[in-house]
Amino acid sequence: MLKIYQKKGLPEKDEFVICRIKNLLIHSVFAELIEYQGTLEGMIPTSEIERRWVRNLKTYVKVGSIFVCKVIDVDPRTRHINLSLKRVGSSQKKAKMQEWSNEKKAYDLLLHLSKQLKQDIKKTFELIGRPLLEKHGLVYPILIELAKGEKQYLKDLSLDKKTESALMSFLEKRIKLPKIEINAKMSLETKDSDGINVIKNTLKKVSSDIEKIGAEATFIYLGAPKYKFKLVAEDYKTAEDALKHLADYLEKNIKAHQGNVEIERIK
Repeated sequence: MLKIYQKKGLPEKDEFVICRIKNLLIHSVFAELIEYQGTLEGMIPTSEIERRWVRNLKTYVKVGSIFVCKVIDVDPRTRHINLSLKRVGSSQKKAKMQEWSNEKKAYDLLLHLSKQLKQDIKKTFELIGRPLLEKHGLVYPILIELAKGEKQYLKDLSLDKKTESALMSFLEKRIKLPKIEINAKMSLETKDSDGINVIKNTLKKVSSDIEKIGAEATFIYLGAPKYKFKLVAEDYKTAEDALKHLADYLEKNIKAHQGNVEIERIK
């Protein structure tokens, strides 16, 4: 990404940051905070590096390598920043690297939008990226929300109607929204003499209802009386609404035919 796509100022204490190793000394390592504007560096004391790495530091922490570090101290006056490698857990590292990857996706989206608008990427970033970055700290999650149709975020931008329309149309076409998925297993039993058709028609009807809600249901027969099903929707609320309707409908309809329903969510 270009230098324009960077945060201003200094990171906050306990923030996780992306660092590029610049220099290795006997008792410390210096790293560039590449998410921030200017030549912003931090120091990683060897006490904040995994003990097993310290003896062979150049093997594990090479110049140019990218790491996730935790900010343990910031002096606004001197701009001195102390960092830690060993205080970053695997889940925190994964989340931060994903966040950084997503921000690079956001930059690529704005780059393609600037070509569509036939304007310089710097202008596009200052109109869209910069306001979102400064207000929300990240750009990609807000572009996702805009792609979902959450137009309240347009208030953060000072766009003319033509550019606003172009942005929304572009995001709708270019961003494939993540789907929400709910998996569950269930048991459907009925003493009705025509039980097989009762269950079949019930599942057919509830599938149709779920489509009207805005979700999609898939049922897999595992052998009487067990089934597995999957609900897929654009967002959590729709998925949960669909699950509630399914549970309520099955409970009412199957019990009306001397039956019993048990539903258990699974990962």
